[in-house]
Formats: sequence, structure tokens, C-alpha cells
Amino acid sequence: MILTEDKVLQEQLRLAQLEKTAKENEVIITVCAYCKKTISVKDGYGVYGISHGICSSCKRRLLREYKKRRD
Repeated sequence: MILTEDKVLQEQLRLAQLEKTAKENEVIITVCAYCKKTISVKDGYGVYGISHGICSSCKRRLLREYKKRRD
């Protein structure tokens, strides 16, 4: 998927807002590295920020693609 400049700017703004929320609440927010959906919010115990992972739907999709290429 190719992102337009507007989409890139929107995503940067969204991540900046998440970072602000994480800082204000001292939490760690995990977002999917592929679709950018928020996966979880955990107590940061004085530390805050954004972490990346993979959501279950993207994981399933990527595993299907991997299996197709492998066969």
C-alpha cells in the first residue's frame, strides 16, 4: 500500500497525539506496525511511550501470505 502525503501527515499527527496521551498518563501504548491500530495500553510505571507490535488480524493475513509464497 502506497501512502499519500496527506495520509503520512495524518498518521504522524495521530502518533504525536498518542505520544502526548502516553506521556500525560505515564502509559505505554502498543500500536500495530502494519495497520496502526491501537493494540494495548499498559501502565508504564513512570515510563511512557509508543511501542509497536502486530495485531491478530495482520498476523493472520501475513501468515497466509507467507504460506502462499512458501508453497
